[in-house]
Amino acid sequence: MEEALPSSGPIQAAVYPSISYDEFGRLLRKFGFPAEPVAENDRFGYRTLAEPRFTAWMQTPFKGRPDEFAAIFLHGFLDLPPAVALASVQALNWKLMVAHVAASGFGRLAVAHTLIVYGGITELHLRDQLWHWSRDLHRVRDEVRKQARLAAGATLH
Repeated sequence: MEEALPSSGPIQAAVYPSISYDEFGRLLRKFGFPAEPVAENDRFGYRTLAEPRFTAWMQTPFKGRPDEFAAIFLHGFLDLPPAVALASVQALNWKLMVAHVAASGFGRLAVAHTLIVYGGITELHLRDQLWHWSRDLHRVRDEVRKQARLAAGATLH
């Protein structure tokens, strides 16, 4: 059972100075992100199996702690018509909390965020960062739908 956080004052919580691959996977599932391990090109991470879909790559090996990492790179891609991708990026500027968006001239919309663990992160802060990431992915999805309807000439209500 989780304890409620006090409304003020310091709290005691476990701090991760770095995070292992297995521990991050456990926390993803604990926070409600069903995920499967994925490995390619000498890197490994997790891919979520439900919405919002994204991939998390473990990056920046932590000195002194083998098999632990100081950062996690979160990303997702959408292949769209170039005009929809560009309009979505322009509309999303300043609307996202943690995610960064970019579009290629070919219509690939990329959404990314790096979770920094180095220096210490609590489980609560990691959960909060993943929540903000998830909200940003939902904002991107909603904006892409809106821009796709506009490009198709559909009426928005």
